[in-house]
Amino acid sequence: MDMYELLKYANESGVSDLFAGANKVPAFRINGAVFPGEGEIVEKSDIDSFRMEILTEEEEEQYNLKGSLRPCHDSPSCHVRERSCL
Repeated sequence: MDMYELLKYANESGVSDLFAGANKVPAFRINGAVFPGEGEIVEKSDIDSFRMEILTEEEEEQYNLKGSLRPCHDSPSCHVRERSCL
């Protein structure tokens, strides 16, 4: 699954939050309510690839040490600012 396409879809659909967990179908928060998405399951490899694209080396080191990270990045492909909870 292309995570940037998923973010673009969420942005264009008025979604405030996108929940994408490994081996799950994405879910979306719209006007405070969470709705399950339809379609492809997000694979762990999709999340790992996305994480490695957006994190700096220092952030990746922090992620590996802590097991989680909350970076914030501008997404050039879908013109949104994303905050990822990894």
